Amino acid sequence: MKKLSNKFLPISILIGSVLISGALVFFGYEYSNQMTTDVFNARVEEGIKAFITKQQAAQPEDKTGTVVTGDFTDDDAVLGDSGAKVTMIEFSDYQCPVCQRFHEEVFGALKTKYIDTGKMNFVYRDLPLTSIHPMAYPAALATECAKDQGGDEMFFAMHENIFASALTEEMTAESLRKSAGKAGANLTEFDSCVATDKFKDEIAKDAQDAADLGFRGTPGFLINGYMMDGMYSVEAYEQVIDAALAK
Repeated sequence: MKKLSNKFLPISILIGSVLISGALVFFGYEYSNQMTTDVFNARVEEGIKAFITKQQAAQPEDKTGTVVTGDFTDDDAVLGDSGAKVTMIEFSDYQCPVCQRFHEEVFGALKTKYIDTGKMNFVYRDLPLTSIHPMAYPAALATECAKDQGGDEMFFAMHENIFASALTEEMTAESLRKSAGKAGANLTEFDSCVATDKFKDEIAKDAQDAADLGFRGTPGFLINGYMMDGMYSVEAYEQVIDAALAK
Protein backbone atom coordinates (compact mmCIF):
# COMPACT_ATOMS: atom_id res chain seq x y z
CA MET A 1 0.00 0.00 0.00
CA LYS A 2 1.73 3.15 -1.21
CA LYS A 3 1.41 6.18 1.03
CA LEU A 4 2.05 9.57 -0.50
CA SER A 5 1.94 11.78 2.57
CA ASN A 6 5.30 13.21 3.62
CA LYS A 7 7.14 11.67 6.53
CA PHE A 8 10.07 13.79 7.64
CA LEU A 9 11.24 11.73 10.61
CA PRO A 10 14.26 10.10 8.86
CA ILE A 11 15.46 13.51 7.63
CA SER A 12 14.92 15.01 11.07
CA ILE A 13 16.92 12.21 12.64
CA LEU A 14 19.79 12.74 10.18
CA ILE A 15 19.85 16.49 10.81
CA GLY A 16 19.53 15.94 14.54
CA SER A 17 22.39 13.47 14.52
CA VAL A 18 24.66 15.99 12.83
CA LEU A 19 23.65 18.72 15.26
CA ILE A 20 24.13 16.49 18.29
CA SER A 21 27.49 15.27 17.12
CA GLY A 22 28.61 18.81 16.36
CA ALA A 23 27.46 20.03 19.74
CA LEU A 24 29.30 17.27 21.55
CA VAL A 25 32.46 17.99 19.62
CA PHE A 26 32.20 21.74 20.26
CA PHE A 27 31.35 21.62 23.95
CA GLY A 28 33.50 18.63 24.72
CA TYR A 29 36.60 19.77 22.89
CA GLU A 30 38.37 21.04 26.00
CA TYR A 31 37.95 17.61 27.59
CA SER A 32 39.15 15.69 24.57
CA ASN A 33 42.42 14.80 26.23
CA GLN A 34 40.51 13.15 29.09
CA MET A 35 37.93 11.32 26.94
CA THR A 36 38.72 8.18 25.00
CA THR A 37 37.31 7.66 21.52
CA ASP A 38 35.04 4.90 22.79
CA VAL A 39 33.57 7.11 25.51
CA PHE A 40 33.10 9.99 23.10
CA ASN A 41 31.35 7.75 20.53
CA ALA A 42 29.13 6.30 23.25
CA ARG A 43 28.02 9.77 24.27
CA VAL A 44 27.29 10.67 20.66
CA GLU A 45 25.21 7.50 20.37
CA GLU A 46 23.32 8.35 23.55
CA GLY A 47 22.58 11.82 22.21
CA ILE A 48 21.31 10.42 18.91
CA LYS A 49 19.06 7.88 20.67
CA ALA A 50 17.63 10.61 22.90
CA PHE A 51 16.90 12.76 19.85
CA ILE A 52 15.20 9.87 18.02
CA THR A 53 13.05 9.12 21.06
CA LYS A 54 11.99 12.76 21.28
CA GLN A 55 11.17 12.94 17.56
CA GLN A 56 9.16 9.72 17.61
CA ALA A 57 7.16 10.94 20.59
CA ALA A 58 6.28 14.08 18.63
CA GLN A 59 4.94 12.12 15.65
CA PRO A 60 1.19 11.45 15.63
CA GLU A 61 0.36 7.76 15.60
CA ASP A 62 -0.48 6.47 12.14
CA LYS A 63 -3.92 4.87 12.47
CA THR A 64 -3.88 3.18 9.07
CA GLY A 65 -5.13 -0.39 9.32
CA THR A 66 -7.14 0.21 12.48
CA VAL A 67 -10.76 -0.90 12.16
CA VAL A 68 -13.46 0.88 14.14
CA THR A 69 -17.15 0.16 14.49
CA GLY A 70 -19.99 2.61 14.67
CA ASP A 71 -21.65 5.25 12.53
CA PHE A 72 -19.36 8.23 12.00
CA THR A 73 -21.33 9.89 9.21
CA ASP A 74 -23.00 12.32 11.66
CA ASP A 75 -25.42 14.55 9.71
CA ASP A 76 -22.86 15.67 7.14
CA ALA A 77 -23.42 15.88 3.41
CA VAL A 78 -23.50 12.63 1.45
CA LEU A 79 -22.39 12.32 -2.16
CA GLY A 80 -23.81 9.31 -3.97
CA ASP A 81 -26.31 6.62 -3.02
CA SER A 82 -26.91 6.79 0.74
CA GLY A 83 -27.73 3.08 0.64
CA ALA A 84 -24.48 2.04 -1.02
CA LYS A 85 -22.61 -0.91 0.46
CA VAL A 86 -19.49 1.14 1.15
CA THR A 87 -19.19 4.50 2.87
CA MET A 88 -16.02 6.54 2.62
CA ILE A 89 -15.67 9.34 5.17
CA GLU A 90 -12.99 11.99 4.78
CA PHE A 91 -11.91 14.23 7.65
CA SER A 92 -10.32 17.13 5.85
CA ASP A 93 -9.16 20.73 5.72
CA TYR A 94 -9.80 22.90 2.64
CA GLN A 95 -6.49 24.72 3.05
CA CYS A 96 -4.42 21.55 3.50
CA PRO A 97 -2.13 21.03 0.46
CA VAL A 98 -2.27 17.23 0.78
CA CYS A 99 -6.08 17.34 0.93
CA GLN A 100 -6.06 19.46 -2.22
CA ARG A 101 -3.79 16.91 -3.89
CA PHE A 102 -6.11 14.08 -2.87
CA HIS A 103 -9.05 15.90 -4.39
CA GLU A 104 -7.17 16.72 -7.58
CA GLU A 105 -5.28 13.47 -8.14
CA VAL A 106 -7.29 10.70 -6.47
CA PHE A 107 -10.89 11.59 -5.71
CA GLY A 108 -12.04 11.88 -9.33
CA ALA A 109 -10.99 8.33 -10.13
CA LEU A 110 -12.74 6.95 -7.04
CA LYS A 111 -15.88 8.94 -7.82
CA THR A 112 -16.07 7.59 -11.36
CA LYS A 113 -15.43 3.97 -10.39
CA TYR A 114 -17.41 3.69 -7.16
CA ILE A 115 -19.63 6.68 -6.35
CA ASP A 116 -21.14 7.25 -9.79
CA THR A 117 -21.85 3.52 -10.12
CA GLY A 118 -23.71 3.32 -6.80
CA LYS A 119 -21.13 1.12 -5.08
CA MET A 120 -19.95 3.71 -2.57
CA ASN A 121 -21.04 6.99 -1.04
CA PHE A 122 -18.79 9.74 0.23
CA VAL A 123 -19.13 11.89 3.35
CA TYR A 124 -16.98 14.95 3.93
CA ARG A 125 -16.36 16.03 7.53
CA ASP A 126 -14.43 19.04 8.73
CA LEU A 127 -11.09 18.95 10.52
CA PRO A 128 -9.78 22.51 10.11
CA LEU A 129 -6.20 22.75 11.37
CA THR A 130 -6.58 26.35 12.43
CA SER A 131 -3.13 26.70 13.99
CA ILE A 132 -1.47 26.39 10.57
CA HIS A 133 -4.34 27.07 8.13
CA PRO A 134 -6.13 30.30 9.07
CA MET A 135 -8.70 30.00 6.25
CA ALA A 136 -9.61 26.38 6.96
CA TYR A 137 -12.34 27.23 9.45
CA PRO A 138 -13.92 29.98 7.28
CA ALA A 139 -13.96 27.52 4.37
CA ALA A 140 -15.62 24.84 6.50
CA LEU A 141 -18.20 27.36 7.71
CA ALA A 142 -18.85 28.52 4.14
CA THR A 143 -19.65 24.98 2.95
CA GLU A 144 -22.00 24.40 5.89
CA CYS A 145 -23.76 27.69 5.10
CA ALA A 146 -24.17 26.54 1.48
CA LYS A 147 -25.58 23.22 2.67
CA ASP A 148 -28.02 25.11 4.89
CA GLN A 149 -29.51 26.69 1.77
CA GLY A 150 -29.30 23.99 -0.84
CA GLY A 151 -28.72 20.69 0.95
CA ASP A 152 -26.13 18.14 -0.08
CA GLU A 153 -26.20 19.19 -3.73
CA MET A 154 -25.19 22.77 -2.99
CA PHE A 155 -22.70 21.61 -0.37
CA PHE A 156 -20.76 19.53 -2.89
CA ALA A 157 -21.01 22.23 -5.56
CA MET A 158 -19.42 24.61 -3.04
CA HIS A 159 -16.91 21.90 -2.09
CA GLU A 160 -15.82 21.55 -5.72
CA ASN A 161 -15.63 25.31 -6.23
CA ILE A 162 -13.36 25.79 -3.21
CA PHE A 163 -10.90 23.13 -4.32
CA ALA A 164 -10.95 24.41 -7.91
CA SER A 165 -10.30 28.02 -6.88
CA ALA A 166 -7.52 26.92 -4.51
CA LEU A 167 -5.51 25.90 -7.58
CA THR A 168 -5.63 29.37 -9.10
CA GLU A 169 -6.04 31.95 -6.34
CA GLU A 170 -5.38 32.60 -2.68
CA MET A 171 -8.19 31.52 -0.36
CA THR A 172 -9.88 34.58 1.12
CA ALA A 173 -13.29 35.51 2.49
CA GLU A 174 -14.08 37.03 -0.90
CA SER A 175 -13.00 33.90 -2.83
CA LEU A 176 -15.23 31.79 -0.57
CA ARG A 177 -18.13 34.16 -1.16
CA LYS A 178 -17.50 33.91 -4.91
CA SER A 179 -17.54 30.10 -4.67
CA ALA A 180 -20.86 30.26 -2.83
CA GLY A 181 -22.36 32.45 -5.55
CA LYS A 182 -21.17 30.01 -8.25
CA ALA A 183 -22.80 27.18 -6.29
CA GLY A 184 -26.12 29.03 -6.45
CA ALA A 185 -26.30 30.37 -2.90
CA ASN A 186 -28.28 33.47 -2.00
CA LEU A 187 -25.40 35.67 -0.92
CA THR A 188 -27.44 37.78 1.51
CA GLU A 189 -28.42 34.62 3.40
CA PHE A 190 -24.91 33.28 3.04
CA ASP A 191 -23.37 36.45 4.52
CA SER A 192 -25.75 36.28 7.48
CA CYS A 193 -24.91 32.63 8.13
CA VAL A 194 -21.18 33.35 8.07
CA ALA A 195 -21.47 36.47 10.22
CA THR A 196 -23.36 34.62 12.97
CA ASP A 197 -21.00 31.61 12.88
CA LYS A 198 -24.12 29.47 12.59
CA PHE A 199 -22.38 26.12 12.28
CA LYS A 200 -19.65 26.52 14.88
CA ASP A 201 -20.95 23.56 16.91
CA GLU A 202 -21.30 21.36 13.83
CA ILE A 203 -17.69 21.93 12.81
CA ALA A 204 -16.49 21.42 16.38
CA LYS A 205 -18.37 18.08 16.48
CA ASP A 206 -16.60 16.92 13.32
CA ALA A 207 -13.21 17.87 14.72
CA GLN A 208 -13.94 16.17 18.03
CA ASP A 209 -15.00 12.94 16.33
CA ALA A 210 -11.76 13.00 14.33
CA ALA A 211 -9.76 13.47 17.52
CA ASP A 212 -11.66 10.68 19.26
CA LEU A 213 -10.82 8.36 16.38
CA GLY A 214 -7.16 9.31 16.64
CA PHE A 215 -6.75 11.47 13.54
CA ARG A 216 -4.31 14.29 14.28
CA GLY A 217 -3.71 15.55 10.76
CA THR A 218 -5.44 15.70 7.40
CA PRO A 219 -6.65 13.99 5.38
CA GLY A 220 -7.94 11.01 7.34
CA PHE A 221 -10.34 8.39 5.98
CA LEU A 222 -12.76 5.75 7.16
CA ILE A 223 -13.84 3.16 4.60
CA ASN A 224 -16.49 1.01 6.24
CA GLY A 225 -14.57 1.53 9.47
CA TYR A 226 -11.10 0.84 8.03
CA MET A 227 -8.87 3.80 8.84
CA MET A 228 -6.42 5.33 6.36
CA ASP A 229 -4.31 8.11 7.80
CA GLY A 230 -2.94 10.42 5.13
CA MET A 231 -2.98 10.36 1.34
CA TYR A 232 -2.41 7.13 -0.58
CA SER A 233 -2.37 6.09 -4.22
CA VAL A 234 -5.61 5.42 -6.09
CA GLU A 235 -4.75 1.72 -6.09
CA ALA A 236 -4.42 1.63 -2.30
CA TYR A 237 -7.93 3.04 -1.82
CA GLU A 238 -9.27 0.67 -4.46
CA GLN A 239 -7.79 -2.28 -2.60
CA VAL A 240 -9.63 -1.33 0.62
CA ILE A 241 -12.90 -0.47 -1.17
CA ASP A 242 -12.88 -3.69 -3.20
CA ALA A 243 -12.29 -5.71 -0.02
CA ALA A 244 -15.28 -3.99 1.60
CA LEU A 245 -17.45 -4.65 -1.45
CA ALA A 246 -16.45 -8.32 -1.42
CA LYS A 247 -17.73 -8.88 2.11
